[in-house]
Formats: sequence, structure tokens, C-alpha cells
Amino acid sequence: MDVQELMRIAAHCAKAYGRRCRLQRADVEDVGQDVLLKLVRAVRKHDPDKVPLRPFLFLVGYRQAKDSVTRLMTRRRQERQLVAGHLRPLRERPRLDDADEVAFLMRGLPPKQRATIEGCFLGGLSQVDYSARGGSRRSVACMSINRAIKNMRRKAALAEGGAPR
Repeated sequence: MDVQELMRIAAHCAKAYGRRCRLQRADVEDVGQDVLLKLVRAVRKHDPDKVPLRPFLFLVGYRQAKDSVTRLMTRRRQERQLVAGHLRPLRERPRLDDADEVAFLMRGLPPKQRATIEGCFLGGLSQVDYSARGGSRRSVACMSINRAIKNMRRKAALAEGGAPR
């Protein structure tokens, strides 16, 4: 079984289960990646005397798709509950100046994203200098900044009563 066939099986399982659960395209792609990784591992464990390869792979693929979607839905539900718990006080608070607003938005960031924003924007370091200090590549710092800005925009939109972007 070649890699192309494994990719076709993974895509089929993810799309079929994703349609059933009404997932967005990006989520279906994430599920497809999970399924593909599981299929690659499953090929090694396959015993041809017990079951033919293709039905075995489809069974493993559908099970992994179901598990991935369940994890995704659980995580989304937890995020909605977390956000809903914080929305009420945010809407009632008075509008703050920019520095307070940035500090408020940064409070919810994961530690690595917060450190990157503090180093690059508040500390005056370039992405290259910041990543050299941390012993990583510039692309890691850039990715961390982009994710932090996305999270901050989402939090700001939720604080203003809008839909997350």
C-alpha cells in the first residue's frame, strides 16, 4: 500500500465523518491529518491472516475520525463555556485606554505567546534577535506573534460583544 492510497483513505474517512458532523473545511483537514497519522501506524500492525488490508484501514480510519471529531467538539464546547463565563463582566466594564486594553488582552495569552509579544513589541527586539536569545528560528517567533495577535483579536471581539474572528 503506497502513501497516496493511505492519503485517499484518510481524506475519505475525514470527509465522510466531517460531513456527518457538519464540520468546517479546516476542521476536516485537521481530522484528515490525524487519520493519516493513525493509518501509517496501523499499517505496521496489520495482520493479513485476520483481515484484508483495505477494510482494516477504513475501520481504523473511521474510528480515528470519530475520536478526532469528539475531541474537537469537546474542546470547542469547553472554549464556549470559558468564554461565556468571562463575557458578562467584560461587557459591563468601562472602556480603558490603549495600554490597559493591551495588558488586558495579553493576560489571556499562553506564556510563550505573551513572552514573544513582550520581547518583540514591548522590549523593542526584532524577531531575529528575540529568536536568537531563545535559541529558536525566526519563523517560530513569527508564528507565535501571529497566533498571539489572532488570539488577542478574538478576545477583543468577544469583549465588544461581537462574534469571534
